[in-house]
Amino acid sequence: MQERNRTGSRAGFLLDEESTRQLHAHPRNSHYRIPENVRRFRIPGNGVPISCLELIED
Repeated sequence: MQERNRTGSRAGFLLDEESTRQLHAHPRNSHYRIPENVRRFRIPGNGVPISCLELIED
């Protein structure tokens, strides 16, 4: 997670190359426009609800 919105209810992420490729190719992705030359896409801070996340520690 890279950033949160002002209320702390949503978070932004920097996707790795494989996740960016999958999001770009997914037929139901109409929300994020990812240019062809982008290898790592950043979902903005208003992107993912915190309640949808699970913390995984290494």
